[in-house]
Amino acid sequence: MGMADIFDEVTDELRQDQLKGLWKKYNKFIFITIIFVGLFIGAFKFYEYRKNKISIENVNLFLNSLDDIKNNKLEEAEEKLLKIKTQADAGLTTLSLFALADISKKREDEERMQEFYNLIINNEEIDSFHKNLAIFYSTKNSNKLSASEKIKRLEPILTSPNELQTVGAELEVLYLLNDQKKVLAMQKLENLMKQKNLNLNQRNRLDIIKEIYKDQ
Repeated sequence: MGMADIFDEVTDELRQDQLKGLWKKYNKFIFITIIFVGLFIGAFKFYEYRKNKISIENVNLFLNSLDDIKNNKLEEAEEKLLKIKTQADAGLTTLSLFALADISKKREDEERMQEFYNLIINNEEIDSFHKNLAIFYSTKNSNKLSASEKIKRLEPILTSPNELQTVGAELEVLYLLNDQKKVLAMQKLENLMKQKNLNLNQRNRLDIIKEIYKDQ
């Protein structure tokens, strides 16, 4: 055996002695770490399972509520949708709140309808398009708000670029006409019709409005 082999043997024995010493010193901490990691993985797996289970339950509640609405079982539909809105993700929460607002509209309960629209509008997790859509319907479906109140509520849609700006402007024209403010309404109508991003259906509607009110 050469000197190099002897030194290697000594080094290996020293390493083994060091490892044994470290094991005796830290084995409790190692076991605790292993147990902690195991518990963490187990908790995470349970969380994922629970989350997926709740998600499936929410989707089933929503789909079943749509069947209830279709069959005019509004009370049953509302009960299912109310279970969703407190525990679902933002997308399903949004859909359930719109459905709840629609149920309240069918019941002619405007106060409750507006409450559901406001829950959408004031929810920071819901995107701006659906917030604006809630504003749009909160005015369109209202029988109690005055024309001026409706226009004021539409301001977030009217004053910033968004997908609903042109249809919001069309509603503003109709509200002004209902409020007997024909001159201002026709001015806004002319400005709206100059926009190049109007689709054919909206342009046809605006032509009809202009034709109806031009000689009045």
